[in-house]
Amino acid sequence: MAFADKLRRLRKHQKWSQDELGQKIGIHGRHVGKYEAGQVMPNAESLIRIAKISDVTIDYLLLDDAELRLDLAQNKELLRLFDEVNRMDADDQAVVKSLIDAYITLRNGRWKQYYPANNNPVVDMIGRPKVFILFEQ
Repeated sequence: MAFADKLRRLRKHQKWSQDELGQKIGIHGRHVGKYEAGQVMPNAESLIRIAKISDVTIDYLLLDDAELRLDLAQNKELLRLFDEVNRMDADDQAVVKSLIDAYITLRNGRWKQYYPANNNPVVDMIGRPKVFILFEQ
């Protein structure tokens, strides 16, 4: 996707007019229109401002292969958590990935509750039943 298309998509996602985006980055709305039409490219300072207010990287704005899921980019808490996971070692990352995968499988309904062979639930140290979850293939 070209810069012009990405800029238009980001602006519309934020529900900003060209004039509103222009005000936020310190230029006239007509310039935003020219950026979106592919007539001109913003200078480095404007690119930095666009990236900051849109919560995207300059790479995303300029590189064709840099795609972005806007819903994730707007969820700062998820981004913070994924950044934390990214700093973990490979073993810890594998645990987090398996937990996320298990939860998604559970949410999608591909699971059933299972009790041990005697059909009595196992209880923890304070008497709460433990339920084993099996995932169906």
